Amino acid sequence: MLQFKPISNKFTKINTLIELFALFEKMVRVMMIH
Repeated sequence: MLQFKPISNKFTKINTLIELFALFEKMVRVMMIH
């Protein structure tokens, strides 16, 4: 369990980064259109 916790924590951090990047990309596309 101790070994799995940091790995899952890293994955959640990566997922949040990917989600933030996706949102940023959408914002940039909207700005480019306008």
